[in-house]
Amino acid sequence: MRRVMILSMAVIGMMGMAVFPAAAQGGFTEEEQAALDDIRTGFEHLMAQDTYTAGVVQQLDQVITIEYQGQSLQLAQQISAEGTTQIEQVGDGVPPNQHIRLTETVSQQMTGSGMNDQTDVGPLLFEMIVLDDRIYLQMQVPDELAAVIPKGWHDVTDGADMYPGMGMFDIQKMVELGAVFGPEYLEMMFDAVTGVEILEPETVDGQTVNYYRVTMDPRLALEGIGASNVEGMFNAEAVPFDVEALIELLYSDEDTTYILNLGIADGMLLDYSIVMTTDIDLGSDIITDPTLK
Repeated sequence: MRRVMILSMAVIGMMGMAVFPAAAQGGFTEEEQAALDDIRTGFEHLMAQDTYTAGVVQQLDQVITIEYQGQSLQLAQQISAEGTTQIEQVGDGVPPNQHIRLTETVSQQMTGSGMNDQTDVGPLLFEMIVLDDRIYLQMQVPDELAAVIPKGWHDVTDGADMYPGMGMFDIQKMVELGAVFGPEYLEMMFDAVTGVEILEPETVDGQTVNYYRVTMDPRLALEGIGASNVEGMFNAEAVPFDVEALIELLYSDEDTTYILNLGIADGMLLDYSIVMTTDIDLGSDIITDPTLK
C-alpha cells in the first residue's frame, strides 16, 4: 500500500503573542540552527495564542493492492478536504474549544481482473463544534447520500455510529489529541528532526516569509505524539485490523518519510504542511477479521 498524506494549515489571525527563548540543538550548522530557532519561535507563538483561525487543506493519495483468491485488484483513492478551523484555548491538558468546517471530495478507481470502476463522491460538508468538552457534528451531503446521513446537529462525544463508517473512530480521543500539543510535545518533536533545508524566502503582503523543509525520524515523531494517542483514535473493536501493529508498521517502515514544510515571518508561523509518505505491505497477521484472511 502506497500512501501520501498532506496536511496543510495557514494561520489567518492570531492575538496575545508572547516570545519564548529557543533552546540549543546539536548536530546542525549555525545556519540550520538559526532556521530551527526561527521555527521553534513560530510554534511557541502559535501555542501561546488564546484564539486563532487557520485555513486547512488535507490531501490523501493512496494506492492499495489487494491479492484475494488468486486475483489482484488495485484501488487508487484521492481524498481532498479544504476549510477552516477556529481554536479557543481553555486550559492546559484540556481539549480546546473548536469550530471546524471542511468540504471533502473523494475519487477512487478500482482496476484489475477485468474491472475499471470509477467512483466520485462529494462535495461533503463536515462541520464540528467542540464546546465545553462536548463534541457536536453535522454533515451536508449530495442528494444520493441524504438517505443514509442523519440531518442536523448530533452530540458525538460518546460515539458517531449514526454516521456510516465513523464507528471505527473514537471521536473524543481524536479531539483530545489536540490537547497533547504543548511544550513537552514540542521538545520531543524537535528531538525527532534529522535535517533542515532552507528554501528561498518570498514576500507575501509586504512581509518576508522564510520557508523551511524539515525532515523528521518517523519513529521519534510517533514517540513525540504518543503511540497510544494515535492508536486511541481508532475504536479497536470496530476495525478489521490490529491497530497497534499497523501504527507501528506505518511509522517504523524504512520507506516511510515524515516531512514538515513551514513558512515563518517575523517569528510567527504563517503556514505549515505535514507530508507523510508510506509504502508498506500489510501482512495477514495484521488482519483481525477472519473473513478477510
